[in-house]
This record gives sequence, structure tokens and C-alpha cells, in this order.
Amino acid sequence: MICSKCGTQNPDGVNFCAACGAPLANAPSPEQPAAPGAPVYNQPPQPPVYNQPPVNPQQPPFAAPVYGQPQPAPKKKKKTALIVGGVIAGVVVLAIVLLVVAVYISTADERALVGEWKATVDMTDYLQEEMSQLPEFGSYMEVTDCSFVVYYTFYDDYTYKASVDEDSVNTAMENVKADLKDALYAYAEDVMRQNGLNMPAETMFALSGTSVDEIIEEAFSAESMEDIADEFFNEGNFEADDGKLYLSDGYDYAVDPNSYETYELSDNQLVLTSGVDPEFDEEDLAAYPITFEKVAA
Repeated sequence: MICSKCGTQNPDGVNFCAACGAPLANAPSPEQPAAPGAPVYNQPPQPPVYNQPPVNPQQPPFAAPVYGQPQPAPKKKKKTALIVGGVIAGVVVLAIVLLVVAVYISTADERALVGEWKATVDMTDYLQEEMSQLPEFGSYMEVTDCSFVVYYTFYDDYTYKASVDEDSVNTAMENVKADLKDALYAYAEDVMRQNGLNMPAETMFALSGTSVDEIIEEAFSAESMEDIADEFFNEGNFEADDGKLYLSDGYDYAVDPNSYETYELSDNQLVLTSGVDPEFDEEDLAAYPITFEKVAA
């Protein structure tokens, strides 16, 4: 093959001139693509391309799903999960609110009871009933007034204290002593008349070496006064629910669910309507109803 540049004769099949190094006319240009149909070696196989949409430079290209691997949840399911989660959270919040309301309602009576309450306990009828059952003497006894003042104080830590006004107890006891003295005089004079004796009762008691006052003072000793005060003095824990007031006998004890007082509560008035206690009989609970007025918050 003759070089078109220098005219040198070169063997067939040579691509470059042996004299000047110029490319020969029958050699393919290095910048020209290979002839159609020529095999291309050392190239990986390419997947077929099917009418792909133009690539948007602002948007990442579409990624074909890879089978056999977990796929991310669609956006619609994410939104559904958020809605369900919100509903569950709302239900939980509602349950908490209802629980708080229930606790608030269950302690409403305890909170309404907090403060100091004052009542006058009238035992006149009860004592009159007891005295009238005494043989012979009972018909002479007329109780005019046996009433005294008691206090209940309820604290916001669910403890309480019950006490009596000692001056009012002393007054009640003096009233009962006077009633008893009159009854003893009347009884003694009737007995003497039935036996043909006509003398004042005071003379008869003097002749016997005693007096009505001494007899009464022995019956109403200081210990009996303390017993009455102790009967109404107490302190401990309390609960109030559904018209029932539970009181423990001391701070170290829980309330007894079988022992309570029924009550009615309105504004600044507390009425103890009855008592339920397996250890007491009905006679021990004869003071009811007891009406308390709130005297201090």
C-alpha cells in the first residue's frame, strides 16, 4: 500500500507508513466508531431500555423495585398510622382525665367536710326513757335538760378529732342532779306517807345520817364526768363516701367498713342521721340525729 504522504510502498494490512508514520488510507480512524455489526469485547451486558421519560434534574430518577428486599411503606399508610396513633393517644388522655375526675368526685365529701363543726347533743329524751324503766322510782324522775356541745374537726390530711365542751357537760350534769334530787324527795315522802309517817324528806334523810346531796354526788362522781367526755372524745382517720362517714379509733388504724355513721351534707350543715356499729346496740346510738353547723373552715 502506497503512503499518500511520502509515496513509500508499504505491505498490505499495515495501518501506518513505515517511512513517515502517517496513517494509511485503508486504516480506520481512531476517533471513528467501529463498523456496524463488529463485536464489542470487554463490555458488560446492558439492560434493555423501554421508552423512559426524560430525566428531571430537580427530581431523582425512578428506582425500580428490588425484589426479595423489604420495601418502604407507602405515604398513605404512614398517614393512616399517624391518625391511628393520634386516636390512641386521645383515648389515653381521655382515660386519664376520667380517672382524675373520678378521684376528684370520690373525695368531694372529704373536702367538703374539712373544717370545724359544732353540734348540741340532746340526751334528754334518751335519759328520760332510761330512768322511767327503774322500778318504783322511775315514775318520779323527770329529766328537764341533758344536752351538751360537741365538736368535730376534719383536716385535709383525712384525719379528724372529736371533743366535747366541758362547760356544757358540767351544766347538763347539774341539771340532771337537780332533777334527781327532786325525784328522790318526792319518792321518799310518798314512801313515808304509805307507812304512816308525815315528815319532810330532808328530816328523814337527816335522821338516817345522810343527805340527798351526798347520795347524788356519789352517783355523779368526777369519774362519771370523765366517762361522758371520753365517750365523745376521739381522734384518728376518716373517710366519707356515698352518705357514710367512717371514723377510725386512732391514727394508727384504718377505718372499719362495718362501722360508720350515715349523714346528710348541705352547705354549712352536717346531719348525722344514724350509726352502724356491730359493737353497739341501738340504745348506745340514741343521740341521732345530730345536726352540726360549720363554725370554721
